[in-house]
Amino acid sequence: MITLSSDESFHFELLRFLALARYSGSDVAEVLRLADRIIPGDFESWYTEFNNLAERIESQANKIDLSKHPVSARDFYMRASSYFRGADFYLHGNPKDPRIRGLWQKQARCFDKALSLLPIPGKRITLKAHGFEVPTIFYESWITPAGLDPKAPRPAIVIGNGFDGAQEESMHFNGFAALERGFHVITYEGPGQCTVRREQGLGFIPEWEKVVSPVLDYYLSYSSATDPKHPASLIDHKKVGLIGLSMGGYLAARAAVFESHRLAAVALNDGVYSIGMAFDTMTPQKIKDQIAEFVAKSEGTAESATKDPSDAQIGAAVEALLKQVSQASGTAQLPTKLRWGITHGMWSFNVSSPAEYLERSQLMSLEGGLARKISCPVWVGEAADDLFFEGQPGMLTDAINEGKAKQNATRVILTEEDAAGAHCHVGAACLVNKLIFDWFEDIINASG
Repeated sequence: MITLSSDESFHFELLRFLALARYSGSDVAEVLRLADRIIPGDFESWYTEFNNLAERIESQANKIDLSKHPVSARDFYMRASSYFRGADFYLHGNPKDPRIRGLWQKQARCFDKALSLLPIPGKRITLKAHGFEVPTIFYESWITPAGLDPKAPRPAIVIGNGFDGAQEESMHFNGFAALERGFHVITYEGPGQCTVRREQGLGFIPEWEKVVSPVLDYYLSYSSATDPKHPASLIDHKKVGLIGLSMGGYLAARAAVFESHRLAAVALNDGVYSIGMAFDTMTPQKIKDQIAEFVAKSEGTAESATKDPSDAQIGAAVEALLKQVSQASGTAQLPTKLRWGITHGMWSFNVSSPAEYLERSQLMSLEGGLARKISCPVWVGEAADDLFFEGQPGMLTDAINEGKAKQNATRVILTEEDAAGAHCHVGAACLVNKLIFDWFEDIINASG
């Protein structure tokens, strides 16, 4: 595969933006030009190039006559929204950076303009949960599959993103593909995710059912006889699927532990068994050796170098390495994926130290028999070359199926030969949506 950046993390994120082109979230040449201009490993260079492109595309969108060319305007606003999100991506090492909020307001402004230009405009609906609010967007499909009564309730797909992705972005991965198939779509965000972290100041929580249950309550429990215009009146309550993207593979699975009775099926793209394990996967052996050396020096004993360090010790070592990076005027001594992973992790979990982030992330696990409680059908994706969750889809599949005569989790491994070996199979939108939605359609059609 062509290398978009000599920096591994930048390459993946550029591929991720390139992948959005299939469903109007970017344009190929625009992203390739970005790849040419961005300095590998330089977060400010990334911000500058993405922000310049976003401003340019939004300016062009604003000049389009909406009454004459609504589709053109919609496409431009969607791309501008994506690029504003891109500009924000590597900024979270400084939680006080005003650009974090400002860029998000710009991406939402552009996306809302695009929403209004859909054949059936999308609707932002904010739901009450226990101690926080859940922002959602409801998309009514304008496509009626052959043989289906256009007035009949439809299947619906609920989509949640992960560690760093927005609900707006998830539409360019799975949402528009679902609408094309005649499904209604609901996207949402919870604590730690983009809008809730910014607007409510809340970090990630392990109990993700506290986020998804209010979403299902609203979209499935309302009486259509009371309000025929309520979204719930449009949804076939027995044919609702849940998709989790990236770390959403843990979040959706955790919710399904408690909500399998209301879900026809769950698709995890990809499967995540434990968030805490990801740090070990992301950390090169060279950095692990530096951490061990730091711990040994801080403990003052040779024996400590042979022991597994605690989260607090690892956190202190990583914090020291991050300070070295900062003092080196941009000369990175930590790989970008680890440097960004720790700083964004601290921001998204709303904590002040690497140690606290690592401790909190350990709580996000489906160990201890939790996964086995998922009773609905589960599609578990696995990327052969995953940067973050290598090996976890198999662990999760085994945990869900453990001791069951009728195994309800199916693992699907995609490789470089499929052009789908990267994390979340980015760049393989047609293949992944075919696999997930064909599987979902077969399940709901079999149920009658």
